[in-house]
Amino acid sequence: MGSSGSSTKSHSPPTSPPSAKRSHARKPSAISASIQGDDVDSPFLPLSIISPDPYDPEVIGRRFPWGFADPYNPEHCDFVKLREYVFSDWRSELREASREQWYEGWRTTRLEQGRRRVVTSHGPASKGLSVPTANGRATSAGNQDSRPYRPNQY
Repeated sequence: MGSSGSSTKSHSPPTSPPSAKRSHARKPSAISASIQGDDVDSPFLPLSIISPDPYDPEVIGRRFPWGFADPYNPEHCDFVKLREYVFSDWRSELREASREQWYEGWRTTRLEQGRRRVVTSHGPASKGLSVPTANGRATSAGNQDSRPYRPNQY
């Protein structure tokens, strides 16, 4: 077998020329496309959340077809006031709501899932309260005997 340069495969990853650098430029949104196209029947509202642009760190705002939006300019944007109220005045309420609604719900679900997996000598642990022991295994209240749940054991 003869070897030719065109049939030889390289095991190194292909490299791109510097001009083919991956672009992180934003694509026009559906709102700006509908504004540019003057689409009257567009279902999009002309509302947008404006935050600093991560792709262009020296510019804080964003340029739109209708002008430049700077989130830190209090003359036309309430971002600074909103951020101040949400993260200073409502911080304790947000923490409390987060803990009560989302974390406790998630925690309860996880504990209930764990309770179904444990079987004690008196039957499934779901009949009683699941209590963790020193070795990390859950047992039913008042009973320290436990073994892992095996569905075909009944």
